[in-house]
Amino acid sequence: MWISLAAPVFMSSNTLVCNKWFPTNELASANAISGLILPFGSIIAFVMVGYDYVGLSEASLSSDVINATNAILWQ
Repeated sequence: MWISLAAPVFMSSNTLVCNKWFPTNELASANAISGLILPFGSIIAFVMVGYDYVGLSEASLSSDVINATNAILWQ
């Protein structure tokens, strides 16, 4: 629930940051690059989760999945 409340603030903050920090002739490039940060972060997160589950054994799959999930959620 808290992520859904904070998401609009963080997703729209890139325009505010770009307007404050970059000159007018660089605004388009800065907004384009900062707009790509969210999708690239999601891609990196999906890849990292895949590497966390590599090498799990069939015998202890349930306990390994629980341990890996706890490690991911509570790092």
